Formats: sequence, C-alpha cells, structure tokens
Amino acid sequence: MNPRQASTFRCLAALALSLCLGSALAQRTVPAQARPALDADARVIVGYRPDAAVLRDMPLPRWASASDSTRILQRRAERLALSAGMPLQTGRALSESTQVVRARGLSAADLARRLARDPQVAYAVPDERKRFRQSTTPNDPLYPEAPRTDLLRRLGGPDAGQWYLRAPDAKFRSAVNAAGAWPRSTGSAVVVAVLDTGILAQHLDLAPNLLPGRDFVSDVPTANDNDGWDDDPSDPGDWVTAAEDASGDFRDCGVEDSSWHGSKVAGIIAAATNNATGMAGGAPGA
Repeated sequence: MNPRQASTFRCLAALALSLCLGSALAQRTVPAQARPALDADARVIVGYRPDAAVLRDMPLPRWASASDSTRILQRRAERLALSAGMPLQTGRALSESTQVVRARGLSAADLARRLARDPQVAYAVPDERKRFRQSTTPNDPLYPEAPRTDLLRRLGGPDAGQWYLRAPDAKFRSAVNAAGAWPRSTGSAVVVAVLDTGILAQHLDLAPNLLPGRDFVSDVPTANDNDGWDDDPSDPGDWVTAAEDASGDFRDCGVEDSSWHGSKVAGIIAAATNNATGMAGGAPGA
C-alpha cells in the first residue's frame, strides 16, 4: 500500500467511524416527541346513544364492583371492535353510558373516526388534555376603549366602544362578561333565529355567520319589497319619506331613515370577531 492509498484508507476509516458514532448518538438523542406515537395507546372517549343495544345488553350497575365494571366495559369494547375493525381494550367508565377505549397502531383521531361510524355511538372524541386559551382582545375597531364622544358625555356612557361585552369591574358595569366566556366557548354550532326587520346579507361583519332565512312580512307596503312571504330575508329598509308621512299607510309616522334594526341585533349576537372590521359579536361562533 503506497502512502497515498494509506492516507485515503485512514480518511475513509475515520469517515466511517464518525458516521457510525453520529448515527448512534442521533438514535440516543432524538426527542421522544419526534418519534411516531403509534406504539402508544390511542385513547378515545365513546358516548353511546340512549337506545344503544350495547347499553341494553350490557348494563353497568352503579353498585357493580371494580372487577365486574371492568369486565362489562371490556365486553362493550369488544362489541365496538367490530366497527373499528381491530381489537380494542377498555379504559375507565366516565358514566353509565360513556367509556374510554384504547387501541394500538393508529392515532386517536383515526380511531375516533372509525368508532363514530357505529350506529350505537352518539360521539367519539380523542381522550386528550384540553387547555383553555387565554382571552385576547379582539382587533375590531369598535371594541376597544376610546375617547368619550360628546354624545357619550351627555349620556354618561363609559370610555369604551363595546363596554357591555367586558368583565364587570369598577369601571365597566356590564353583566354580560362575554369576554370572560370566549376562552371557553364562542357559541360554535349554536343557531340563533332573529325575528326582526331582516338582514343586510352582504355586510362584512355578518356574512360569514349567516344561514338562510325567510321573510315573514305578509303586508306588501310594510315589507317594502313588492311581495309578501318569501325565502329572501334581506332588509330593503324601513324609511319613511315626507310624502309617506303626509298620507297613506305611513301617515303621521314621522320622516326617518331606515333603522337596519335586524342587522344591528344580529351583529350584537354574532358579528364576525377579530377580523379588524366593525364590532365584536357576543357569540361570534354562532
């Protein structure tokens, strides 16, 4: 072996040794959270429907011993295994109709999706730790505190835009405290029906949260949209002109602009929030 070959061999040997050591160190220092979690138990909370056969066939008496409860829960899990297509082990009972089940080889989210397909199951959700998010101040321009206007000074109102959504304290006397509820819920999946003057469907603060509605005003002059009942909940406006105030159906009602009252009420309830537009809704997820 000539000196050049020997030098090359030493370099290759050193490189191979460094690669082996690097691989071994990498295996020893990879954080646990970086490894796949499929070897751990996937845990899912299963709630059964009140009429589920599994509840009828395998009731869980309140006075049952720990061993009897475990045996009954395991039998229920084995019944669910048919829908999951894989073996299931039971966890603890949360109520007479709710239990935790476990499986290996898939994520809790995948297991929950499989179990939710069972007609006996009312819901199936991963069993995991939940933390409430701290409340953040919405960036809607009408929400924050602002200098008092002349009107607020005359009315004695507080130095805030939407003071009624804030936690009550020495400065704000609101009884709503919506801001305190937002970390727990924003009304997601709640449907609120507003029976009012109609809606401005294209309003940027309302459009994201609107569902289809109806027009229930049968009197055409009052409806102000040339027809009676229909499936268009749009608010055409409820203004009164000087001519209408002088005679006809709206005589002596007083000349005034449209109130857009339905849109105002809908906005107080569920205006889109934290969208840097307009105001914040009390239940922006509704």
